[in-house]
Amino acid sequence: MNQNQKDFLRYFHLMIEAAQRDGVQDPISGGRVIEYQMACYLGHTISKYQAGPDAFDQSGNPCEYKSVKIGSGGAQYNILCGSTREGQIDELAKSVLDKDHYIAFQDFDGTPVLIEIWKLDGQTVFNQLIPKIMAQYGRRGVGKVLKDPRARSKLPNGFVRERGKRVWSRE
Repeated sequence: MNQNQKDFLRYFHLMIEAAQRDGVQDPISGGRVIEYQMACYLGHTISKYQAGPDAFDQSGNPCEYKSVKIGSGGAQYNILCGSTREGQIDELAKSVLDKDHYIAFQDFDGTPVLIEIWKLDGQTVFNQLIPKIMAQYGRRGVGKVLKDPRARSKLPNGFVRERGKRVWSRE
């Protein structure tokens, strides 16, 4: 094992131990590494579990975190399909309305190094996603067994920068 590998393992274990001291379960799965960075930069408390809100702000309000590569199509939202059109709207509302949304932009190369974080309120996100999610309603096979029964929509990067507020920057 070379020195770079030894350093990597030492810092990797330190990172996991720090997350565990914060009560965070499974800090390296999926996007948790990025969520943890976002919470640190924003002064938020990361959620101990992956289900539910990603973090909580200083007042205890739930937050949704998304990360995207600069140049990609935007932040992906996956919403459970409701059994009716009204149910679909309810699922979307439960997913986005009660939270502030923070979108982190990463370098082109996909490393988990953040460049900037933008904030949007839940109503703005809901208004942008509702037409896209509802357009999928009849095509998603409601009532059928699907491999992934979620409706998907992206929040375009340009929309985030136009309608959001930059709340953190690496510069």
